[in-house]
Amino acid sequence: MSHSQLLLADASISITDIAIASGFSGSSAFSRVFRQETGKSPSEFRKILQAHI
Repeated sequence: MSHSQLLLADASISITDIAIASGFSGSSAFSRVFRQETGKSPSEFRKILQAHI
């Protein structure tokens, strides 16, 4: 999950591509697990990262 958090910092990589690179079959399963682990959706997490750049 930490690798996917790093990838989310790059807005040019789609969440679907990050999900697949992280071993998920699609963005739905990835988003569900990501939210369970971090308390935020991947897009919410990305927005927070972008606000700090």
